[in-house]
This record gives sequence, structure tokens and C-alpha cells, in this order.
Amino acid sequence: KLIIISCEDPHKFQGMITLYCVPKYPPKREEIRFDLMKNFNGYSNHIPEVDILLKAALAGARIIELHITPTKKLDLPDNPVSFEAKDLKQNNQTFEVI
Repeated sequence: KLIIISCEDPHKFQGMITLYCVPKYPPKREEIRFDLMKNFNGYSNHIPEVDILLKAALAGARIIELHITPTKKLDLPDNPVSFEAKDLKQNNQTFEVI
């Protein structure tokens, strides 16, 4: 298993898919540097808000990794930064447009 820590110079990982990430659960919205996404292939999301995904796509993210949970009621470590599947289904048309 290969783990790469996010950095501001992903070009040193040529041939690999790189994702921009703020490694906090969750980060503050203002900590996300959408201007850096053009240097990466995509975005690893830790904020369960649809507008962040849309902004990442508009900033050039071709891949968006996100966390999905069957229900927020479960006591799972990623639940604070996860979408419920039903929330994503409700926004499916928005994602298809982008």
C-alpha cells in the first residue's frame, strides 16, 4: 500500500495520480486552497458539503475522493466528514452537469 502525503509540488510524483488534500477531519472551509488544485489530478474531500465538491470540480479537479456512510447515526471515525448516500443521490443531476 502506497501512501503519499499531499504537498504543494505534486510534479515529483510523475506518472501517479495526485489528490490535493487538507489532512484535517474536517478542515475549515478557508483552509482549502482551490487555487492549488490545478497542480493536482483531483481533490480528497473531508467536508460533507456539496458546494465544496462543486468548487473543486470548477477549480480543475478531475477526480474527487469523498467519504460515504450509510447513516450518520453510526459511530464511525469518518462519519463527521462523510456524506450519506441519499444526499449524493439528491445532488446527482448537479454532478452530471459538471
